[in-house]
Amino acid sequence: MESLPKNRILEFNHDVMAVLRGRYNLDKPGDMDKAINILQDWLNQQDHIANKTLAREYLERIIITQKGSIGRAKVAIDKMCTVRTLLPKFFENNNIRNISKNHEGILMQIFLPKQTKEHYRIFIPQVINNGLTSDILFAGMQSSVLFCDYMKAVDYNDGVILISDFTKIDIVSGMKAINVIEIRQVLTVFLEGFSVRVKAVHLISPSTAIDLLATFLKSLLKKKVADRFHVHKSMEELHQFVPKELLPADFGGDQKPLKEFFTDWIDLLSSEKTRALIEDIRNNKTDEKYRDAVQFNEQYMGMAGSFRTFTVD
Repeated sequence: MESLPKNRILEFNHDVMAVLRGRYNLDKPGDMDKAINILQDWLNQQDHIANKTLAREYLERIIITQKGSIGRAKVAIDKMCTVRTLLPKFFENNNIRNISKNHEGILMQIFLPKQTKEHYRIFIPQVINNGLTSDILFAGMQSSVLFCDYMKAVDYNDGVILISDFTKIDIVSGMKAINVIEIRQVLTVFLEGFSVRVKAVHLISPSTAIDLLATFLKSLLKKKVADRFHVHKSMEELHQFVPKELLPADFGGDQKPLKEFFTDWIDLLSSEKTRALIEDIRNNKTDEKYRDAVQFNEQYMGMAGSFRTFTVD
């Protein structure tokens, strides 16, 4: 991959590819191609991974996410294919327009077009009205997973900043919709399956209950991620951490309102081309009858609350 393809929504820092390849010692001519070849050869030898259709550009993005480590990239691919197989409910629907109807008027979420100067991407889920239920929250999880499947194929970043806006809702009432098992599972999908590198988490609400929500979420995460949580009482506090020029207008920023971005994303993700891309990606799963059960248990039983012991007939 010599350059990043133009995207209808996403913008890239002009030097992001050169900087990240250099940061992870893959900037000399031929270095990245050699790394991809090694990863592709390994992938072709994995009998338990079905439908090995990952493009070279996709493999490069995995290598960058894993800081240039081929060994970690192998583990990341295996985990990604495994969670698609063992947690299929998050991947069952490729139609973002249909999924979003299930959380319409309650929840919106987007990736912002512009990257930070550190080459991070910003993801914003916003709860816009009371009325959150477990079903609506689950639909929101499915939407987020679909977003991540797409971003894994097209983005080029060095990590993700999460900004969650709860300023418009009663947090205590909203927390009643939480299904702890599903929250644990979807965190496994994001952090283990997609290998999302979380650089910061910003929760925004004037309510004191936001601290309760933050404490709950941090209890489900490793200390490294939990230590990156920030709680803000206003958008002005957020601006001390995230530049206004990157944020939507309704976050006190210089960009257009979040709802307009959301409409753009729905149009892009529901296009025939994008749906075909995601369907192809989601075919990369595992066939566990070709993997030793002992090996599986050793590798995956540490994923908290996600999988039970897996046995093969």
